[in-house]
Amino acid sequence: MTRVPAYDSPGMSPAKICATLGDDDLERLLPTGAFDLLSTLGQEKLFGPTRGPTLGKLLSVDLALEDPERRRILLSALPPPKAAELEERTGQSLQQLGSQQTLSSRSKRTALGFFGVATAPESRPSLAESVETVTPERPLFPHQKRAAAAVERFLYREGGRVMLHLPTGVGKTRTAMSIISSHLRSQNGALVLWLAGTKELLEQAAEEFEATWRVVGDRSVPCVRFWSHHEPPLDSVVDGILVAGLAKLHSYGRTRPRLWDLGDRVTMLVFDEAHQSVAPTYKDLIETLVTRKPSTPLLGLTATPGRTWNEPELDEAVAELFHRNKVMIDGGGENPIKRLTEEGYLAAVDFSLLNVEPGFQLSAQDLADLAEALDVSSSLAARFGRDKKRNARIIDRVLTLATRHTRILLFAASVDNAILLTSVCRALGVRADVVTAKTPPSERDRIVRRFKRPDSTPRVLVNFGVLTTGFDAPGASAALIARPTKSLVLYSQMVGRVLRGPRAGGTERCEVVTVVDTTLPGFGSIAEAFTNWEDIWSE
Repeated sequence: MTRVPAYDSPGMSPAKICATLGDDDLERLLPTGAFDLLSTLGQEKLFGPTRGPTLGKLLSVDLALEDPERRRILLSALPPPKAAELEERTGQSLQQLGSQQTLSSRSKRTALGFFGVATAPESRPSLAESVETVTPERPLFPHQKRAAAAVERFLYREGGRVMLHLPTGVGKTRTAMSIISSHLRSQNGALVLWLAGTKELLEQAAEEFEATWRVVGDRSVPCVRFWSHHEPPLDSVVDGILVAGLAKLHSYGRTRPRLWDLGDRVTMLVFDEAHQSVAPTYKDLIETLVTRKPSTPLLGLTATPGRTWNEPELDEAVAELFHRNKVMIDGGGENPIKRLTEEGYLAAVDFSLLNVEPGFQLSAQDLADLAEALDVSSSLAARFGRDKKRNARIIDRVLTLATRHTRILLFAASVDNAILLTSVCRALGVRADVVTAKTPPSERDRIVRRFKRPDSTPRVLVNFGVLTTGFDAPGASAALIARPTKSLVLYSQMVGRVLRGPRAGGTERCEVVTVVDTTLPGFGSIAEAFTNWEDIWSE
């Protein structure tokens, strides 16, 4: 057995190599243009008798060994004792080392060590390197995957229509975008039309599609925004997704042939917050779009599948529009919200009531109007919003909430009430902002961004009418609902703003305080709201 000598120091350093070689060989060995650049910089002194240490820093032994010509120059600089040492280390003659087009990995590692270049020890790949787990960037949760699969089974029947009912905070928009992405990948020239009623919902949909398609898409497609100031031409939109505001598309479609033409190109129609779909204007819009293609799949999305809580004929109309097909979360024999809360997808909710007796009496006409109307009128809500006693109780509860929450949503009774409550909060040292339909878009965006920014300072975002849907602030852990309403849909939407659980990026627990004006209907828990319409929907 031959013992391999141990070498504790480099056989020959790059500095000594550079000190040994002549100018011509150095110019060929060092990086191309190095000599010229040093001369241009007035550094000719580096070429003198003591140039070895400095020029040695320019020499990349690794690259020199890769190039046969430079390798031969490098090897030619070795005096006989060092040449013999390298031959002994590599087991090859200098001629063999210089004549090979490419050195073996073993010979190269040995030569690098000889010239004093440190290398990492060679080792066999570990199991972790051989089998690498690849984690998707935007996966669906298990309950979302099951819901998406069930929806697709309904959609691709002849004239497939289905309502996807997921409670707010569970990710109905992300689930829908997975379904849409599968549809777009299944065919070139597929166009999905997404309909929604508010800027927040529309922008949320556009952003969610863009984020999803970047991960799962198979081609470049347009995401077309068509609401508010967004007015791109629609005639040439034949692929991708068109996110359209209901009001703007209704105005666009006053000339019905334009909607027929658009409907001919649409291969899937999605209606967000689909409990609005049976309003005469919007139902007519849907039917016009599918006039010439009744087989177009129609997907409705909602957190509350009925339109009201006390007008069953309207709930019946919603069910009929979607052919009584509904997909909801399988609770495994128990209430699905309870199950999702236990699994951490929804926050556990601490409900409390703030009972307030108004400082005025409702007239007989007020009571008659309440009995007939779908919701509390804006004029009556404004009267509640002007009530001093009511407002004092609300402010007092805000101050209490601010001692245990850093992000609080306050739903006011009117625009004037929102402004009033905000100013009083500020005067009492609580950081508060107000957002209403009158707030300029740029200002609204700035306020919302500030509210979403994580810090430990309590902040209250007071709003009226603009943050009930499509508003995502996972850090919000408390909601104070001071907007009087008879609408279980509206109430559920307000509660839903704080429902996201820890597994969905939200909080483990949230607190919901509902102002109960004793002359108006109250509401139960969100779990009761979720199961309110089961009797009119087929499973």
